[in-house]
Amino acid sequence: MNAQHIRHEIVEFRHRIVVEIAGSIRRIRGLFRSRRRKKILFVCDNALMAEYLAEVWELLRGDGRLECYLLDFINPIEDTPEIRQQIHDNLPLPLFNYQRAYFAWWDLIIVADHSKPNLIDRRWGPALRILHGIVAGGLNLGAVYVFNKYAFNSRGKIRYSRMFVSSEANRDLAVRINPQFEEVISVVGSLRHDKALAFNAQRETIRREMGFKPDDKVVFVLSAWGPHALFNTIGDQFLAEARKLIGDFQFILNVHPNEYRKRPDGGRVWGEYLRTQAQYGFVIRERDDSWMPYMAACDIVVSDHTSLALNAALLDKPIVQVPINKSVIEEGAFSWRLNQITLKLLPDASNLREALVQAVQAYPFEQMRELAAEINSWPGESAYRARRELYELLKLPEIK
Repeated sequence: MNAQHIRHEIVEFRHRIVVEIAGSIRRIRGLFRSRRRKKILFVCDNALMAEYLAEVWELLRGDGRLECYLLDFINPIEDTPEIRQQIHDNLPLPLFNYQRAYFAWWDLIIVADHSKPNLIDRRWGPALRILHGIVAGGLNLGAVYVFNKYAFNSRGKIRYSRMFVSSEANRDLAVRINPQFEEVISVVGSLRHDKALAFNAQRETIRREMGFKPDDKVVFVLSAWGPHALFNTIGDQFLAEARKLIGDFQFILNVHPNEYRKRPDGGRVWGEYLRTQAQYGFVIRERDDSWMPYMAACDIVVSDHTSLALNAALLDKPIVQVPINKSVIEEGAFSWRLNQITLKLLPDASNLREALVQAVQAYPFEQMRELAAEINSWPGESAYRARRELYELLKLPEIK
């Protein structure tokens, strides 16, 4: 054992001692906390998590028995004035000092990611982990992020009091990974999906406001980020083919927020480049726009491996997929199973017209609806089910 390793072990030991002391102080303060109002801390690392946490906050806001705060900490990579403003727009809550939070009592801490393991641990007080996105599943159980090692504390115990999932299939998957999950998993459906369903119900109005005609065939193009994403693989070929079809089809172009970042290699920034495509008649979904109204407006989705394609399946949209690298979807996962159902584009996108026509005329909806039922067990009911769980954790009766 070298000197550097010994120093690292000493630092880690000291850190664990501080965490244990802070946790003990929190427990003691919990014994003497005010019974007048319950204190809730939202922990948010970035703007995307803020969107998911805001959906939970909406279920609690207006309850005078609660005090809600936002932890004053953002992932350093994304800590910019713009990102802070986006978070504040979603969660306009008073900020709570990061260091002080470790010593304060919280009646509930709510997080949408495996954040702050030393702050969020049910040993020190109630903690809720909500979903962001969709649990994909798969044959490699160790690859399921939501239920991986980050859900556990240093003692090998689950650090959350409750974990929200959207389906019974999610619960079964978690228990297969580790039986400990059985006591903390709650199947509540999906607040995000229900919000999208509400947009879908306003489809005709949304299409009219976007300037689409009733008989327009609108195609929503979804791209993930990274080297295997749609635009980074066949982007130029796809756009060339799509330009030929404008008039017969209307296209909405969409790219992952990370594709607006400057690339270290100086390569094309797809978020910026897509804006230049408006001159050809494409509609561009901007980075800060919700995807939901665009999804509601469309008739067909063209996608890569992005999890947004699963939301399209939940909304009963026919899906055409580009060739997908096997390394980015786990066999048996929802994304993999969706890929077995969808229509496929050729690597040069030369069959785009044929694929879109087939999507309109002959799509295997029955298979997709079976999959959708496994992704979300309670469509339209998540607000009721999530609110019930929240107030149970807070040990308060719900406001009627």
